[in-house]
Amino acid sequence: MQYSSENMNTPINWLTLESVSDSLYWLLPELLLTTLILLLTILIISPVKSDKWQKGLVFFGIGPYVLVNGYFSYVLGETQIQNLFNADMLIVNAQAAKWKILLGLSMLVVLLFPLPLTVKRPRGEYFLLLTGVLLGASLLVIANHFMMVLISLEMISLTSYLLTGLARTRYSAEAAVKYFLFGAAATAVMVYGVSWLYGITGHVSLSGSELAMLENNFYPDWVPFLVVTLISSGILFKVAVAPWHIWVPDVYEQTPTPVVAMFSVIPKLAGFAFLIKWITWLQWPVEEVAVLAVLTMSVGNFAALRQVNVKRMMGYSSIAHSGFLMMALLFPGDASVLFFYAAVYIFMNLGAFLLINYYERMYRIQLIKEYDGFFRISPLFGIYLVVFMVALTGLPPTAGFTAKLFLFSGVLAQFQESGSALLMFTFVFGIINAVVSFAYYVRIPYGMIFRDMHSSVNIFKKYSVLENFLCLFLVLAVLLLFFKPEWLMGWINNSSFAF
Repeated sequence: MQYSSENMNTPINWLTLESVSDSLYWLLPELLLTTLILLLTILIISPVKSDKWQKGLVFFGIGPYVLVNGYFSYVLGETQIQNLFNADMLIVNAQAAKWKILLGLSMLVVLLFPLPLTVKRPRGEYFLLLTGVLLGASLLVIANHFMMVLISLEMISLTSYLLTGLARTRYSAEAAVKYFLFGAAATAVMVYGVSWLYGITGHVSLSGSELAMLENNFYPDWVPFLVVTLISSGILFKVAVAPWHIWVPDVYEQTPTPVVAMFSVIPKLAGFAFLIKWITWLQWPVEEVAVLAVLTMSVGNFAALRQVNVKRMMGYSSIAHSGFLMMALLFPGDASVLFFYAAVYIFMNLGAFLLINYYERMYRIQLIKEYDGFFRISPLFGIYLVVFMVALTGLPPTAGFTAKLFLFSGVLAQFQESGSALLMFTFVFGIINAVVSFAYYVRIPYGMIFRDMHSSVNIFKKYSVLENFLCLFLVLAVLLLFFKPEWLMGWINNSSFAF
């Protein structure tokens, strides 16, 4: 075969042994999770069928993942590692490492949730699928190319569909099918949008100037709008932003509670970590973000008022908090408020689901009215639940109040700087939604304390030491971050959260 001098002089990005080893070093957290998945698979097919072995392997496997990300967040500082494998598909920096720390800690808490009786043995696939979700979420946080985004989202989605049907009942299977159909449609729409982006610009990376090519006057005005809407649909579906939220209530109601707790934090926060890059690259005006934030929190809060099933109510609560997280994207160039709100949301939401899991597992409670009078039976857990519900509402003395204070103060400062009437509208509607949320969050604590028990169950059933310890840890975190928010905010500000 003949080679012309022109071909010989063409620069080629060869992969060298040094570039591969350097790239693998910065992907060590993801490699740890991949190794963990392989070890779990071997353990599942081996004669050893003990849940304790499988759970212990996952727990002590995710621990190093958190530690490595903690080390990366310390050593990277303002440095950004982008040219992994001589490509721009992934970006590793201190901000991404801190997001992954949140994801890893959330998964460690979820792993400590006692499994409900509806999750039948063998349970090895449960831990395997949870690890798969974490790996997909971790890759999504560092993704900088839509090929990697699609792979990450599908890793999260496919494992989530299987986890939804884990109980193997008629209703869980129905919820899994609904989730799969909605998710497949959202993915198809997103892939179609990415194909448009590639057809117009020839690239699907978030590092280049494809946005300018997309907005070229050669194309009609509706083309950029169509492409952005199609691609955004897949991302907004995963973080449950209205009107892409329709899958949440049914899935939350019929899925095992530990899985629901995981759904409420890990895919959502990984999606928001990527959404920062997407909004920054698009240079979205704050007006569009504000409209989505107001719509999402209003749909979530007002729909939650009508719910009688506690997990369905928490599903709409999750939608509402997606709206508040969208509000945190209104601050151009700074994601520290978003990160603070996300961290606090993990503590208070996982704490609430831990107690919901306890009452569902021990007393078969599913409806809000069935919590009436339970404070007399288990006052300690009743106090814990009051704290978490107050925190989710955003009232003092909890970190939920601090998170909303930072959020609303930032929106008000943005209004004073820009004078945008829509920002003031968003601020007012955010306050109204915070007040509305009190009406449904308080229903459970009020019924537990002031109403008589409807159920014939009046015997205290012991909770495990682990459940008590977890609840105490989460309650202390929610309370201490109210009095000492600088502990978390100081750690956040150690590296710039500019975007």
